[in-house]
This record gives sequence, C-alpha cells and structure tokens, in this order.
Amino acid sequence: MLWENDSAMEAPPPIGRRIDGAAILKFHENVAVLEVRTRALAERLDSLRAQNRARRARFWTGRTGTGTPLSDRELMILKMIAEGRENAEIATALHFGLGTIKQHVRGILDKLGARTRAEAAVRAVRAGLI
Repeated sequence: MLWENDSAMEAPPPIGRRIDGAAILKFHENVAVLEVRTRALAERLDSLRAQNRARRARFWTGRTGTGTPLSDRELMILKMIAEGRENAEIATALHFGLGTIKQHVRGILDKLGARTRAEAAVRAVRAGLI
C-alpha cells in the first residue's frame, strides 16, 4: 500500500469529463485495433527478415569468394568501410590494433571476392549485407 489509510481514501474525480461506459468501450475497441495492427506488423517484420536471410543465402552461394559468411565483427567493419572510414579510424573506434583491422579487412575482401575496399562495399550493399 502506498498510504496507511489507502482503503479509506476516495478515488479522485475524473479530469476534464466524466468517463462513461461508451468511452470505456471505445477505449477497448482502440486497444483491440492496436493489438491487431501490432500483430500484423510483427508478421510483416518476420517476413522481411526471412526475405533478407534468403537474399543473403543466395549471395553467399553465387559469389566468387571463399564461400564463408562474414562474422558479426567483419560486418561491423564492412559497414565502417562503406562509410568511408580508414583502417586507423576503425581501429580507434573499435579499440583494436591497426594490424587486427588490416587482417579483418583482408578477410572481408577474400570472403567477398573483392579486390578493393570500394568493391567490397558495393557488393555488400547490393547483396543487402549492410
């Protein structure tokens, strides 16, 4: 209980207008509509995620690289490459050594079958990886 005499306290009067049964029914109808819309959006999101997974799978099976998917860390670095960041900037942002970033970039290029950072970024964007 919030107050010692909570049961003895009167409910505060409604603010603005009196709430009648019709208003309560309308409120419940609105909640039901929102629940239906939320479920529909969740189903649409699941569908889009499945499409994205399928697109990624098609990308990985039809490319000339090593055939190994990128790790989460490699995807993070690839996004930064696509933003135009240099290795030193990426290393500073992720708190890694410059050599570590260079190894990751080399792995990304190998896995994507790309010769340059720009080519890797373009392939990743076209495939929906980033």
